[in-house]
Amino acid sequence: MGDLNLIKIDGKPTAELGKTLIDKLDKCLGWVASPKGTTPDAIDYYVEEIKNDKTLPPLQKAAMISNARKIIHEYSNQNDILSIAMKQFDGTEKPDQIEEDWISHFFDGAKHVSNEDIQLIWGKILSNECKAPGNTPKKLIHILSLMSTKSAKCFGALCKFVMKYGDLLVPVVIRGHDFFKESGISYYGLLDLADLGLILYSDSGHTMNMSIVKLTYFDKQIEITTSKQCPIGNAIFTEAGECLFQSMMQERAQDEYLEVCTAFWKKNNCEVKITSKNSVQ
Repeated sequence: MGDLNLIKIDGKPTAELGKTLIDKLDKCLGWVASPKGTTPDAIDYYVEEIKNDKTLPPLQKAAMISNARKIIHEYSNQNDILSIAMKQFDGTEKPDQIEEDWISHFFDGAKHVSNEDIQLIWGKILSNECKAPGNTPKKLIHILSLMSTKSAKCFGALCKFVMKYGDLLVPVVIRGHDFFKESGISYYGLLDLADLGLILYSDSGHTMNMSIVKLTYFDKQIEITTSKQCPIGNAIFTEAGECLFQSMMQERAQDEYLEVCTAFWKKNNCEVKITSKNSVQ
């Protein structure tokens, strides 16, 4: 391929897996790995070639130049996301097992993503799909194509407040509470995430229908006892939201978070006990 294939994947087995992914893209999309040079260089070169072609009428030249900028920009976006994904390979990927329809849908959306923060999310999604083919719903790709930077920041903030009930992910956030507002989660932000399809929002709050609920939050165990249903805040994940959460860097909230949750549960007539996982009971 000459000067092509600038995507560098060092070492094995990731090098072989990266090649497998590019081969898969070639089969599905006619993909060619990125040539040398920057996007502006590529655009300038192509535009100059069109301008110097004396066989083309002015209107056709203008149309081709306009389309060239669009094509190269979209390709650059796709290539950036592909590079991000491949840098996260750890040798467990199975890119040859990804459905062609999924790949086509993903890269059709990826070509429009130029924001670097959003590209990181798309890259992680692709990397995760390579690790577990078939686990990423196409609906999530559609959601990501609609997601603004503001929405992404709100969802990223929400991800700091996710507890676990066994294998179930439980985002515990309380609408209107100053702590969550100051953490980047507003009422309208929650509505936006619900509108996108990442969470199910309830103004009155969601509950778990059991008298004893045992949650974990990093190294903390939270046992909630109630005579009624246990409240768990105003948001729960959809399948797409849970999948996106798995692709985010999971950060721990400040210590005040558990204090806020404890006060919330006690206000709802619950008994709360918080211990460290390694503490002796």
